[in-house]
Amino acid sequence: MERTIYNDAKTKGFSTGFFYSKKKLGYLVNQAVDQHKLDSDFSVENAMTFFKPSEQKQFCFLHISGLDRTGPVEGWLSPGYMEELFFIDESIAPLIGMVKSKGSYLIIITSDHAGHGMVHGSDHPDDAKLPPWMELILGLCLLCFTYLLNCQTRM
Repeated sequence: MERTIYNDAKTKGFSTGFFYSKKKLGYLVNQAVDQHKLDSDFSVENAMTFFKPSEQKQFCFLHISGLDRTGPVEGWLSPGYMEELFFIDESIAPLIGMVKSKGSYLIIITSDHAGHGMVHGSDHPDDAKLPPWMELILGLCLLCFTYLLNCQTRM
């Protein structure tokens, strides 16, 4: 199996978690992932369970696909889509609060794509557009992960 960022995190002494809501992401789970679970309904609870018991350095990926399900049914940026977005925001607030209470943390929230009408993932230019703040986050992700992993070796 190929190396992933989880291998690097394990090397730096992190416990690792991978919680996802789409089966196709399972290929990213390898021997360096301590806890993982596919939960098509909602995986925030799984991530909260991962963070609760430990004072160890932790590295976690959480995938939530509610917007991927809502967009094609209700339409990109429709009232139903925005309702799902606010639901997700409200649902992850306790997780973010828990992580922040641990003191030293890095949280990256990102999106994988945009959409138009009832479609995403096509060649339409709107499907590749992300809000400007999202593009900034995506550009900083690699830098942040590199900093996090390097910084932890000096602690």
